[in-house]
Amino acid sequence: MTASLGLGLIGVGRWGRNYVRTIGAVDGAHLAAVASRNPETPALLPSGARMHADWRDLVADPSVDAVVIASPPSAHAAPLIAAVEAGKPVLAEKPLTDRPEELAAMRGAVARHGGVVMVEHTHLFHDAFRALVDHARAAGGARAVRAAAGNFGPIRPNVSVLWDWGPHDVAMALDLFGAETAIVRAARRLAHEDKPEGRAERIALDLTIAGAPVALSFSTKDARHRWFAVDLADSTLIYSDQAGAPLKRCPVTGAPPDAPGEILVTQAGPPLTVAVETFIAAIRHGDACGPSFSLACAVVETLAKADAELHDVE
Repeated sequence: MTASLGLGLIGVGRWGRNYVRTIGAVDGAHLAAVASRNPETPALLPSGARMHADWRDLVADPSVDAVVIASPPSAHAAPLIAAVEAGKPVLAEKPLTDRPEELAAMRGAVARHGGVVMVEHTHLFHDAFRALVDHARAAGGARAVRAAAGNFGPIRPNVSVLWDWGPHDVAMALDLFGAETAIVRAARRLAHEDKPEGRAERIALDLTIAGAPVALSFSTKDARHRWFAVDLADSTLIYSDQAGAPLKRCPVTGAPPDAPGEILVTQAGPPLTVAVETFIAAIRHGDACGPSFSLACAVVETLAKADAELHDVE
């Protein structure tokens, strides 16, 4: 019988709590320890899980076989590098970092030590999005991408909508084309509004990936929405995690997101569960870091270029 892997979780905030629940429900692993200073954290943990105030103690904990990083992106680099240097696999939340200047050190550590290093770009683990990629490639590839996502918040004082919502769609577009580079053609702030909790924004990006146009929009000024449309030679694939049927095919190119179409996927498993299970399988099979880490680096580089070119058009 294969021994259960002990996972150590750094960060038990809103998303980190999802990891606590998810790890407790998957086969082949258990939550061995967490790094958190929140006095409410012990009540969330399963019996036997250790609690460390410092992430360094978690990385050094012999009961921890692999590390999950769910702290804010600005705090990812140091624990990721330490875990890789300690020979422990890493699953980090997206974006890999919101400090592009840290990429070189992270890449250097991974290049020197190897091992399993994954980044949890949520939609890449969604069954419907994986089906979209398969359908698009079987149909000869995507001609263009149009996508929009957002909600009335949360508005974060130190994180722009570009870095909060942008990692999802940039990752999906890169993954769809099997690419690790994107050309930023335009980055525009279409609207903004200063609120007590921070700035609400609506941002549009125009990219070129593998020669194809990609138009993305992110907003914290609109009601909740997410759709990702892929224009094929004779039809359109539309993915939406907000819809009852998350993937459909419309019989014309350029169809709007609310157009009727053939339903291709009607339900899907929780993407975070798929991500954790994929991470466990990669450790079991000895898969070295690959597309997940390099794609995550490309996402950060693309967002950094867009941030540098972002300008108001109001």
